[in-house]
Amino acid sequence: MSRRVRVLVADDHEAHRRLLDDLFSALGCAVTTVPDGEAAVSAGPRFDIICLDRHMPGMGGEAAARQLRGTAYLVACTSHPEGLEPVFDAVLSKPFCCCELADIVEAAMTASRAVARRPRAHPRNDSTPCAAALPVAKVACSR
Repeated sequence: MSRRVRVLVADDHEAHRRLLDDLFSALGCAVTTVPDGEAAVSAGPRFDIICLDRHMPGMGGEAAARQLRGTAYLVACTSHPEGLEPVFDAVLSKPFCCCELADIVEAAMTASRAVARRPRAHPRNDSTPCAAALPVAKVACSR
């Protein structure tokens, strides 16, 4: 059996963490949330996707991304994407549509298959629950 895509969400606003948790979970992903960049860095490289709010007290998303680079597919989650450092693999601009999350998961899965970021005992494939949910999510959402 294939494992689920593991997502870490770091955001200082609880409502944003809950929303991203709910949406990624609806795509079949296993989600962990933390309130800041320090906690994201401490969580370590055990995630496939790390979604970082750009502006958090203490260590912001860009600083955390510099430390996490190469460990996961890094996504900046921000309402101000202009001038963003090029340490992220993708940008999720607030407000966003649920289809954009499906696109992020699909891009992360494609990137991990195309370039081995780190060795995996059980590589992902198109039968993962997250991959199976993508076509449904794309049809259910209107852009």
